[in-house]
Amino acid sequence: MRFGAIGPSDLPLNGLTIGQRSLAILRVRPILFYSETPTTKRRKAAKLVANSTRDNLIQAGLDLFHRHGIHLVGLDRILQKAGVTKTTFYNHFESKEHFSCAVIDRFGEELHARIHRRFDASHSDDVKQHLLAVFDAWDQLSSGKVFRGCLLVGAGVASGDRNDPARQAAIRNKRKLLEAYQDLATSAGIKNARRFATRFGLLVDGALIARHLYDDRAEIEEARKMAEQLINEELAKIR
Repeated sequence: MRFGAIGPSDLPLNGLTIGQRSLAILRVRPILFYSETPTTKRRKAAKLVANSTRDNLIQAGLDLFHRHGIHLVGLDRILQKAGVTKTTFYNHFESKEHFSCAVIDRFGEELHARIHRRFDASHSDDVKQHLLAVFDAWDQLSSGKVFRGCLLVGAGVASGDRNDPARQAAIRNKRKLLEAYQDLATSAGIKNARRFATRFGLLVDGALIARHLYDDRAEIEEARKMAEQLINEELAKIR
């Protein structure tokens, strides 16, 4: 990276009187600038390629894990799907377990983003509408294609080992969702926001499991009605 400066000597002073030149020079302050060296540009380009490769691997994991389950998909299948070598894989992830956690975290991040976009789309500060937007987000996610269920739920129940990294990642992301429900409940003045978040979360999870089992979006619609009733009951207590 090369640094430089623009100062009084760089001013276009031709045609100005002596007084005007003096005033212009007094007013100007040196402006620092820098230009990227070829090495810096190469490093940035390499970082972009690395991020693209990592993202490609995670996208492959999302698709495979949704279709077949985390523990049934081997590393060779992931490499084939992503079109990379084993060496490239280990340049980005320490192990398949580490990779699985990264995939689950990405799913959680995308789910949070989808739900918050629903919040923004409602153009309302109504907490009730924000909470019900959770069901709308899932309904949108499952429409128009074969629904493969919630990866967080699937990863959470796939292993009986409580210390399984994928299971822990799923639980961590589910807790973030519960915290979001609890924050909304707290902002609405619901007295026992934590209990409400637990109940609301159970309705969401039950709807997702039923939707996956029966492949019928009516399950989400029915759970949405039950959630609306729960919200109305809690809000009635504070009026």
